[in-house]
Amino acid sequence: MIVSGVFDRFPKLQIVIGHMGEGLPFYYWRVGEDLARIAKDRLHKPVQQYFRDNLWITTSAFFRDELLTLALSTMGEDRIMFSVDYPMASAKAGADWFRAVDLPRATKEKIAHKNAERLLAIGPF
Repeated sequence: MIVSGVFDRFPKLQIVIGHMGEGLPFYYWRVGEDLARIAKDRLHKPVQQYFRDNLWITTSAFFRDELLTLALSTMGEDRIMFSVDYPMASAKAGADWFRAVDLPRATKEKIAHKNAERLLAIGPF
């Protein structure tokens, strides 16, 4: 979608990707560099900027501190939303994990609900 220019044609388009980004945070640098070569001079912005402008990820079923740390370092706290992936994963396990995560309160509130409120234009609750 990025290389084809979809986000240049539709800059307000927002895509939500589950399961801690389906591996995108892990591949963030490699994908960014590889796609930059493929899309040379065809895109309006650097490839990784589209991740931060048009993509959101959810925690769904990936309740691991180290994965959240990686997601935060690549996507930023404004693009991550808490979710549990019920019934495939335990809602209680997800909630217990997130309650225990050591993050600043403001970051935790963004991930817990404020980012979703902003994306979906709902709330605040």
